[in-house]
Amino acid sequence: MTATVELNDVYPVVRELIADGLGIEIEDIQPDSLFEDDLGGESIDYLDLQFQVEKRLGIKNSILGVIKHDAWECDADGRLTPSCLVRLQTQYATLDWTPLTSQPGPQLPKQLMTVGNICKLIQHAARQQ
Repeated sequence: MTATVELNDVYPVVRELIADGLGIEIEDIQPDSLFEDDLGGESIDYLDLQFQVEKRLGIKNSILGVIKHDAWECDADGRLTPSCLVRLQTQYATLDWTPLTSQPGPQLPKQLMTVGNICKLIQHAARQQ
């Protein structure tokens, strides 16, 4: 893969790696599928996916970087503080923040981790190399 990698190049590979890693049918994986809630992924599965992407595509990435809890500053209701949200949205501008910001109640990092957003993180990492 080169620095000009496109989402169309990343998505089929990531979809295959997720299916293999989680032992699920590839047809069950869609761009808006939540890695944890819809597909059953766990923290260790993010690490495995990160490793498999680097092995298969040669793209060093930090899928977990965006969901590290120490990067998230929340108010008493569990929602991101406005300054934290702006910082994260600036840092990860390519991500679709709708799954996180459109929900009432506490905002959890896992709400942001759709398959589509994982692919965008990988594409961004490829462009940085």
